[in-house]
Amino acid sequence: MRTCVKIVMVVSLIIGLSACSIKSNNSLEFDGTQTPFSKDYVDDFMSAFGEREAGSLFQGEMLDKKHCYNVTPEWVAKETDIRIFKFSNTCSSYAWVDGEIVYLCDAIGGYGFINAVPWDYDNDGVMDLLIASSWGSGVHRSVISAFNAKTKQTVDIYTWFDGTEELEKEGIIYDLVVDAQSPSTDKVESSISYVVYVANVKSDGQDSIRLSYAIRDCLGTVDVVDGVPEFHQIKKATEND
Repeated sequence: MRTCVKIVMVVSLIIGLSACSIKSNNSLEFDGTQTPFSKDYVDDFMSAFGEREAGSLFQGEMLDKKHCYNVTPEWVAKETDIRIFKFSNTCSSYAWVDGEIVYLCDAIGGYGFINAVPWDYDNDGVMDLLIASSWGSGVHRSVISAFNAKTKQTVDIYTWFDGTEELEKEGIIYDLVVDAQSPSTDKVESSISYVVYVANVKSDGQDSIRLSYAIRDCLGTVDVVDGVPEFHQIKKATEND
């Protein structure tokens, strides 16, 4: 049994290392990527959502059409029925799917939703999402999670803040982003790898809708083990190549 476990771990490591060197399906740039944002379908979303107060932690702020943006990545919009909306004044992020609006991820003290890729992690034929987000009151956290399009639930897979102090010595707070990659042959869907990167994420200074990020390092991969999404770290983000 121990031998089998060791073999699985070695295979996972080899696949993970390979994933960091293969091509992106999501046009992820290593020198800077702009996150999408628009007012497309905001009127429709707000008609279903309804303007409301943001709550006590954001006293005086409104979740309204003025602050609402469609931040759905192009690949997600193409491959799924999920649309993602985010409010610029609070970073509150919501998924809109099958006529239902669902709170997507925590946001207080961070960027909330950062990026996502389609991922049918439960293999039911309906595309779900692999999501990167951040939040943190006092301690900055980056979270990798999966959103299930059928159950409308978000499951946290990995929370990263280990090593943050060392990275902050560089004068930068890093976050995680996700990508889906396939070998250069790009022949079979099953060969897609879901990869987690450490990135320098920045806003344009006006709000947290207009984000850009530059990749620093490949941190690991995400896959499904016995029906459960799991993160497999390849190396510490503070290690140098």
